[in-house]
Amino acid sequence: MVMSKDAWPRSRAFTLVEIMIVGLLIGILATLARPAIQRIIATTRGDVLMNDFRVFAGAFGQYAHSNGAYPPSYTTAGGFPAVMAGMISQTQWSRTTPIGGTYSFLNATTVNGKTYKALLSVTGSASNPILFTSEQLLALDKKFDNGDLGSGQFFTNGAALTTYYVIEP
Repeated sequence: MVMSKDAWPRSRAFTLVEIMIVGLLIGILATLARPAIQRIIATTRGDVLMNDFRVFAGAFGQYAHSNGAYPPSYTTAGGFPAVMAGMISQTQWSRTTPIGGTYSFLNATTVNGKTYKALLSVTGSASNPILFTSEQLLALDKKFDNGDLGSGQFFTNGAALTTYYVIEP
């Protein structure tokens, strides 16, 4: 049996207005989701930074235990302290940190009027600035330390946002 043209089911396409409404709804949802996604990214970067600090602190502590003293300060941006080869990953140390800037190790250094035996720091530069705001650093401090960026195991030097992690006071 042959079907007539009118017997075939009609196919219905989307109209331009329907497509525009769907696009608008997707845009609104993306706009609403953006702040939450940015918070999640900042939290993850902070968690990675604190994990790096712990790993590096353990390695420098192991070096001090094995050699009777901490290695000399090492502040060359992006450089790798050769004495730590085999104890920390050169790739992990030399990369830009999760919050921007570069890692440094400081031996017998005074910061904010207090002298520390061993510190790790993240220092920004014009070409590699710290990407976290003081509010984001404070949230990280509240999560992992004492909630005061001026003291504790994790602190900053103020306006420059150089961050410090105390290995040994």
